[in-house]
Amino acid sequence: MVGEYKDIIYQFTDGVGIVTLNRKREMNALSKNMCQELSHIMEVLEKDDSVRTLLVTGGSDFFSAGVDIDELIKLAPSEYQDHFEPIIDYYRDLYDFPKPMVAAVIGIAMGGGFNLALSCDFIVASDTSIFAHPEVKFGLNPIFDPLWRRVGIAKAKEITMTGEPIGAQEAERMGLVNKVLPSGEVMEAAMELAKSLANKSPKVLSMIKRVSDLVPRLDRRSAIEHEVELSALLLSYEETRLNLNKVLTNLKTKKKK
Repeated sequence: MVGEYKDIIYQFTDGVGIVTLNRKREMNALSKNMCQELSHIMEVLEKDDSVRTLLVTGGSDFFSAGVDIDELIKLAPSEYQDHFEPIIDYYRDLYDFPKPMVAAVIGIAMGGGFNLALSCDFIVASDTSIFAHPEVKFGLNPIFDPLWRRVGIAKAKEITMTGEPIGAQEAERMGLVNKVLPSGEVMEAAMELAKSLANKSPKVLSMIKRVSDLVPRLDRRSAIEHEVELSALLLSYEETRLNLNKVLTNLKTKKKK
């Protein structure tokens, strides 16, 4: 059951779960509590069959300024491990979430906020959006894995080792985001995409997510074998066979006309 949250807001409509980051005064900086709440809501929604797609947004002004630096600098060295253990769980829940995820990014997405957007399968961004991993400038390391999977090793090194910001248009050119729109159109477009995904087979979408993560790690032969085996598995489902019969019936009807 979805509970009451302090640092996020949860809504549901038309098969889409909507999670809004809700630390406006801190520019949606990712505190330990916010990460725990995000982790919890994803664990809940993974088991909720009524939720077919997850949309993540920071609202109409900014997505997230990144990790809560004020919280970090107050920690004593003896507290580091206890602080970061639930953060590891948070990232695990993000990247293992089996349902499609759409990020609606308006304004800045920095550091940990950039990571959150990158964990989503699709990013719809405003033309005012700025993405960056400035951690190197503070003597910290960024999370490299989700970035290189999106833009490749060379570009990911450039982004993380220089710490320089990326504007929305450049982000779209490099394949970092799927679509760039005026700020006032971002949420509507992101919702439209999320709803279209919610109308597709959850089993198939979940498998495609797994395949997109696994296949880049395999050699070509192993990748093809794995994907063909998945096709055979999907064909065994009654839902798939019904859909194929509908397609076949429609084709025969068109031929007769």
